[in-house]
Amino acid sequence: MRKIFYWVLCLAVFVCASPLSDNGALSFNDEGKIVNERGSVVQLRGMSLFWDQWASGWFNQNVVKTLASTDASTGWGASVVRAPISQFSTSLAHNMIDWANAAGIYVIIDNHSHCAHRATDQAVSFFADVSSYVKQKGYKNVLYEVYNEPLYDNCSGATDTQSGGSLTSWATIKSYAETVIKAIRANDPNGLILVGTGRYSQDVGSAQKNPITGYKNIGYVLHFYASEPGHSGLKTTLFRARCQNFPVFITEWGTSPASGNGNLDWNAINTWMAWIEGLGYSWANWSVFDKNETASAIASGGSSGYWQESQLTASGKFVRKMMKGFGSGSSITQMGLSQPSYPSCSIFDGGTTNEFVRDGEGEFKTTINAENYNDSLNIQSIQDVSAHAFQDIYVITSGEGAWAKYKMNNVPADGYYRLAFRYQAPNKDVEISYTVDGVAGKTTLKLPQTTTANTFKVNSSAIGLKTGTDYITFDLGGISASDLLFDAFWAAPMDSADSVHFGFLEVDEFGNRIVHEKDIEKAEGIVATRQSSRLQTRLHGRVMEVYGNTRDVSVGILDMQGRVLLKRTLLGASAVDLSGLQPGIYIVQMKGAGISETRRIQLQ
Repeated sequence: MRKIFYWVLCLAVFVCASPLSDNGALSFNDEGKIVNERGSVVQLRGMSLFWDQWASGWFNQNVVKTLASTDASTGWGASVVRAPISQFSTSLAHNMIDWANAAGIYVIIDNHSHCAHRATDQAVSFFADVSSYVKQKGYKNVLYEVYNEPLYDNCSGATDTQSGGSLTSWATIKSYAETVIKAIRANDPNGLILVGTGRYSQDVGSAQKNPITGYKNIGYVLHFYASEPGHSGLKTTLFRARCQNFPVFITEWGTSPASGNGNLDWNAINTWMAWIEGLGYSWANWSVFDKNETASAIASGGSSGYWQESQLTASGKFVRKMMKGFGSGSSITQMGLSQPSYPSCSIFDGGTTNEFVRDGEGEFKTTINAENYNDSLNIQSIQDVSAHAFQDIYVITSGEGAWAKYKMNNVPADGYYRLAFRYQAPNKDVEISYTVDGVAGKTTLKLPQTTTANTFKVNSSAIGLKTGTDYITFDLGGISASDLLFDAFWAAPMDSADSVHFGFLEVDEFGNRIVHEKDIEKAEGIVATRQSSRLQTRLHGRVMEVYGNTRDVSVGILDMQGRVLLKRTLLGASAVDLSGLQPGIYIVQMKGAGISETRRIQLQ
C-alpha cells in the first residue's frame, strides 16, 4: 500500500512540475526579457508545427505530449509549441491550447500568413475568439502571434510569396497589429502578443524605431535560417535589440537554408545556436514534420509522436539535443558550442547600425544583392559565375570591379563620424576601401585576420559625412569570398574620446559644427582658438586655470557632440578640475558680463 502511495505521489509531482506550473503567466520586463509571475527571467524553447493546410494531422495531443515530455528516449523537453494556423480554424486553435495546457507547456497561436493585413477582419474575429476561449478557461499558457511573415503589400493570400511589388511597410503592419491587439486585449489584458516584422519577419529595426504603444506585453518577431548565408547579419539585429531592451521572440528558425531544403551548414548552425542562447532569446524551431527537406525534424514514424532517436532527421536530432540540454541548465560550452564574443553595447550609442538589408534605412542599387531574403525587387539575382560573392553581401561585377553602394539617410550634421565594420577574415588580413559622395578622398581600412573560428571582430575608422543623405561606396574588387565575410556597419557621432584616434568636430559659440581635417595644435600646454584680453585659460595636465579682469564667469565643458559634461560658476580667477574626463578634445564655453567665448582644449 505504501509503495502504491509512493508512486502515486511521484506521478503527481511529475505532472505538476512543468514549465507552465513553475512559471505561470508570462510578461515582458523593462529589459525586453520574458519573466514569470515572480519576475524571474524565463527562456522558452520549442518546436513549430508545419502549415496546417498541409499538415493538420500533426496537430494532435500525442505530438504535443512528446514535445513536452522529458522522457530519455522520446521526450524533447520543450516548454513551448507553435501552432501555425493559416485557415483561421478556431477549433484547431482551441485543441492546441487545451493539449498544451494539459502537457504543462506554452503554445503560440500563429496567424501563419504572408498577407495578414489583407484579411484584417478575419484575423480580428479569429483572435477575438481565441482570446475569449482563453478567458473562459482561465488559461495562462497562450501567446498570440498576430502576423507570421509580412512580405508584399499587394499579396493575394496567406501563402503568396510571388506577388512582387512593394514590400509591406512597417506602418501597414503596425496598423493591422493595433487593430488585432485591441480585439485580444478586450478578453486577455496581459497575455504576450507577438507582432511579425517586415521582409519575412527580419526587419526588426523598423519596428524598433516606431514600436506599438498603449499596450503592455507586446513583443516583436524575428525569423532566420541558419544555413542561409544572407541571414548571418541578423545576429547584429538581435544583439542591438538586446542592448536596447527591445523585446524580440524568435518564433521560427531553421537549421536549413531559407527554402527549407539544401545542405546544412553546421558551423553556421552551431554559431547561431550559441548566439541566441548567449543572448537569452526564446525560440521555436521549424518544423515538426516529415516532409522530405532538411528543415524537417522527423524522418519516419509520421504524426504518431513518441519518435525514437533513429526516427529523427539530422536537424531533429540536433534541435532535440540542444533543447533538452539547455532546458536542463547546461551551459553553452557544456553543449559543445563556442562561447560567443559580444562587443560592448556602447557601439550603438548615438548611431544607427546598418546591416546590409533593405529596411528603409538604406537603399541598394541594382548592382547589389545583399541579404535580400528572397526579395528580388529592384535587385539583380546572382547568376553570373564571375560575380564576387561574400557570405553577407553579393555584388554583380566582372573582373576586379566589385563594389557596393549604400545610401545612408538622416546624417544629423556635417562632420566626422565613427564608422565601424563587423567582419570575419579567417585566412589573412584584408584591406577594403570606401568613398563618400561629396567628401574628397578615399579611406583604406585594414581588417586584421580573425584567428578564432566563426568569430566576428569590429574595426573602426573616421569618416566625413555631410548633413542629410550620403552615398557610401565600398570597393570590394579582387577580394575572395573565402577571405572576407563583411557583415554590418554602423556610424555614430564622434565623442571627445574618439578624437584621440579619429580627429574631431568643433562646436563654435554659435552652436555651429565645424569639420576639421587635422588635430588641433598645442603650444606649451595652452590650447585656445581665440584669446581674450579680458579672459585667459591655461591647461596644466588635468587642471584648467581661468583668469583675467572679470568676475562671475560661467564655464561649461562640452564633449564633441555638444553635450555638457561639467559646469562651474567662477568668482574671479580660479581653477577647474578635469580629472574625471577621458583623454580627448573638449569644448570650453565661457559666459559672463559682456563675454561669450568658445575654445578647445586637449587632455592627454
